[in-house]
Amino acid sequence: MSVIKTRLWLVAAVTVSIMTGCQQAKEEVKEKPLDLKNEDVQAAYIIGVNMGKNIGQNIDSFKDIDMNISREIIIKGFEDGLKGSVKLTDEQIATGIKAFEKKITSRLEAKSAKEAKESLDKSNAYLKENGAKEGVVTTASGLQYKILRPGTGAKPGPKDKVKVHYKGTLVDGKKFDSSYDRKTPATFGVSGVIPGWTE
Repeated sequence: MSVIKTRLWLVAAVTVSIMTGCQQAKEEVKEKPLDLKNEDVQAAYIIGVNMGKNIGQNIDSFKDIDMNISREIIIKGFEDGLKGSVKLTDEQIATGIKAFEKKITSRLEAKSAKEAKESLDKSNAYLKENGAKEGVVTTASGLQYKILRPGTGAKPGPKDKVKVHYKGTLVDGKKFDSSYDRKTPATFGVSGVIPGWTE
């Protein structure tokens, strides 16, 4: 979640406040039916729906970084803004937004660092286990490979192109790409692929 997205979220959160506030008002005032055949009404409704969907997908994302953002307080702030009875000065609001963005950035960086370490630990554990398997060769660079069937043709050089079938999987075995599934081998320049393939 970037700082720009955070600002967009803060703006869009106001929209959620409007929608939620209107929902609560249903108990007091009967909602008028929408004339969605009217272009202006339809356009306004579409804008509201899109904003609502976007916020609905993101409003709970703060829980992933242990931040509890209250819908009720958002609504209260929106109502105070409409009434002109804001309890904070413009300077306090600007300072608060900066602090909020800084906190989000810090939490996201910590979360990313934790996930990166966990991923590295899993990768190292996999390489250690895989390297001990029969027939697996580990090169000086850390590349591991196993020859399933020796080739008989000429060895390609750095300037050559090769046509290959391949299947890419993660350390948990999950497949993320496969030329076999496309039923068409891929053509690559030997020097234009990831270092492990070139080696």
